[in-house]
Amino acid sequence: MKERVWVKPAINQLVRIKDKPEERTGMFRMDRNERTWPIPQTIVDEIKQNITIEVLTKYPEIDSLYNEMAEYLGISTDELIFHTGSDLVIKSIFETYIQKDDKVLMPRPSYAMYGVYANMYQAKTLQQRYDQNLKFDLDEYCAQIKKESPKLVIIENPSGFIGNSYTAIEIEQVIQAAESVNALIVVDEAYIDYINESVLPFITKYPNLIIVRTMSKAWGLAGLRVGYAVSVKENIQDLFKVKPMHQLTQVSVIAARVLLRNSNMIPAYVAEVNQVREYFKGQLRKMDIETSDSRTHFVTAKLGDKVCLDDFRACAREKKYLLRRPFSEEELNKWVRIGLLPMEHMISFSEFMEQYMQKC
Repeated sequence: MKERVWVKPAINQLVRIKDKPEERTGMFRMDRNERTWPIPQTIVDEIKQNITIEVLTKYPEIDSLYNEMAEYLGISTDELIFHTGSDLVIKSIFETYIQKDDKVLMPRPSYAMYGVYANMYQAKTLQQRYDQNLKFDLDEYCAQIKKESPKLVIIENPSGFIGNSYTAIEIEQVIQAAESVNALIVVDEAYIDYINESVLPFITKYPNLIIVRTMSKAWGLAGLRVGYAVSVKENIQDLFKVKPMHQLTQVSVIAARVLLRNSNMIPAYVAEVNQVREYFKGQLRKMDIETSDSRTHFVTAKLGDKVCLDDFRACAREKKYLLRRPFSEEELNKWVRIGLLPMEHMISFSEFMEQYMQKC
């Protein structure tokens, strides 16, 4: 084959690993940080009742969702933009602001697409790692910002891999460090519904701040891809310039609006998650397994000290429990992120773990 000269060098050199085909229906999905609690049937029925043939055949109308989400967040609509999942919100930020050789600073581990987009747009990636005890030094991160003067700084609160979180005041220190070197900062709040520490009140105070959120986690709409960014209107106007003609499907709009009208389901769900998480941490302590200080709907556990991880995951799959692979970072490769299930299933999984470990 002749040389494919039309491919951009940055894309030609980009390495993406294709997911292996996997049937996950009917399995206990503990591997991808999805909501595993069912959405109340009354809400599901309301969504279904609003999906008509016209909804499927016309282009999406999204203004109503902008108005209702802005009201829910206590902001104006010109401080908000929707996109197809937070994934494409993040891509639009890179597309808008990042040029070749710009520096981008991020924690490691963090959401994989930050690194992918940094490579795609030929940025220079700077990283700060969690240590082997799953601790992340925010003071050191602020020092790196001031030393390196990156174009873009990323911080997750809570972390999507470790589950740890920071107070809004602690995150504000990172925002201020970024501001001191005129850097844009993305605060990824994909898991914010599990804690009460959003930096949303800071958006008018810091024009360098963009908050990224999703309805894929606590809200349970991973399959419908509803993400959004919140920032000052000037930044939103920038991001609007690179958006596609239609950011969401009409089905996504309907589902998101119904959930917003039923937002009181979120505190009740989070309370159940908290109860299950503390139960599971207690079970892991009984097995002498170290855990992360997670405040989300997963627990990161140091299983590699006790079991052969490949065999454990294979045995778990036979019982229909899907588990994520261990971390690739050498200092974290004994740790595994375990998504939580409703209590009755988490009790069964804990029993499976105990039985497995007795055989080791």
